Amino acid sequence: MNITRKQLDELNIILTVSFNKSAFKDKIENRLKGYHKKAQFPGFRKGKVPIEIIKTHFYKKLVHEEIQFLLQKNISDYISREGLHILGNIFPKKENILDVNAEEFVLEFELGLVPQFDIPPLNNLSIPYYNIELKEEDIHHNLEKFQQRCGFFFPKKIIDESDYIQGKITAIHSNNRENLPREYAFSLKNLPKKTGSKFLKKERGNIIDINTSELFLDENSWSNFIGKFGVSHFPIRFSIENIFKVHPAPLNKDFFYKVFGENKVTSLEDFNRKFKKHILKNYTEVVDKFSFYFIFYRLFELVRFDLPSKFLTRYLKYTKSKKGAEDNFFTEYDQFEKYLRYRFFEKKLSQKLKINIRYEDIEASVFSLAYTKRYNPINAEKMQIRKIYNFLFRNSLIQVFRERSKNKTISWSDFLNLLKDYNKKDV
Repeated sequence: MNITRKQLDELNIILTVSFNKSAFKDKIENRLKGYHKKAQFPGFRKGKVPIEIIKTHFYKKLVHEEIQFLLQKNISDYISREGLHILGNIFPKKENILDVNAEEFVLEFELGLVPQFDIPPLNNLSIPYYNIELKEEDIHHNLEKFQQRCGFFFPKKIIDESDYIQGKITAIHSNNRENLPREYAFSLKNLPKKTGSKFLKKERGNIIDINTSELFLDENSWSNFIGKFGVSHFPIRFSIENIFKVHPAPLNKDFFYKVFGENKVTSLEDFNRKFKKHILKNYTEVVDKFSFYFIFYRLFELVRFDLPSKFLTRYLKYTKSKKGAEDNFFTEYDQFEKYLRYRFFEKKLSQKLKINIRYEDIEASVFSLAYTKRYNPINAEKMQIRKIYNFLFRNSLIQVFRERSKNKTISWSDFLNLLKDYNKKDV
C-alpha cells in the first residue's frame, strides 16, 4: 500500500492511498472458504453450497471489510510514523464508491492538523490576587438582605417606597438575549431615587423599559444574574408580576435556623461570627470567579492561532449531510470553531501550568457533591462530568494564580470598582 501526502497549507492535508487487489486477495479467498464450509442455504446441505453462490452473497461485503481494515491500519501507522497531530478523524475527500472487481484502488482522504501556538507567561498579566477586608458596613448590608429575604411578605397592588418587586426580564433587542427571559426580584429601596421613581405607583401587569445598568448597580450583581463577567449592559423590558411589603425577620432562633440550619447557632454572638465568615467566603468566591475570568478569558482573547478551516468546513458539512440536517450551517460552524479554540487553549494552558485533572478527582468531587445533595451521581451524564471538570480546572488555575501573584488586600467596595474598570479595559 502506497500513501502520499499533499500539503494544502500548514493545517490541511490530502492523503492519497493506492494499493493493488493482491493486498487482500488471499484473505478474501480464505474467508470465502470458511463461509463455504459453514453456509446453509435452502436446497443445499451444509458445506455443499456452490462457491459462486457464496461469492454472490458475501464477496462484496468481505472486500469492503478488508479494505477498511487495511486503510485504518496503514493510515494510522503512517500518521504515527510521520508524527502528524491530527484533528478528529480523517474522512474521504469525496464519497469513495468502490468497484470490488477492480485490480487497482486509489482513494483520497482529508486531514486537519492540530494548530501549534504558545501562551504568554501569566506574569504578563499585571493583576494581583485580591484579599477582601471585611468591614462593618458590608456585614450590615448583607444582614439586611438576609433579614428581608427571610422576612414576612404581604401582597400589594400598587408599588410604594421600600416595596419588594418580583417580575420577568426580557431583552428589547434580539441581539441581547443573554440567558433571557429570566425571573428577577429586588427591593426598591436598594435602587437610586431616579430609577426607583420609574416603579413608584406602578401595578401588577405593568411593563417598564429600563437599562440593566439601572437595576444592577455593581458588576458582581450583574455578572451573577447574567452568568459571566464582561457582558455589557443593554435595554430590557421588566414585567411586574408581584408586589410585596416586607417586614424584615427579627434576629431570633427562627432566623438563625433559616440562615444556617437547625441547631447550628448557639447565640447571637455565635451567629455574628458565623455570618461574618459566610460573607467573607462569598466575597472570596466572587474574587476567584473574577480571577479565573480575567486569566482565562482575557488570555484566551490575546492568543491567536489558525484552525484547519477547509477541513473543518468539509467535515461539518459531511457529518450534517449524513444526518440529513444541513440548515443553519454557518451558525453551527461558528459555534463549532469557537468550541475547538476554547478546548485547544484549555489543553495548552493545562500543559503550561501542569494542571492535571484525574478521573479520581472527578469521581471524588461527584460523591462530595452527592453528599451535600447538590448532585445525583446516578445521573452522571457527560454534560455533568464536564461541569465538574470545569469546576476542578477553575479551582486549579486559581490556586496557581494565587501562588504566582502578589496578594493585595482591599475593601469590597474598592473591589467592585475594580470590576467595573477591568470590564472597560482592552487587556
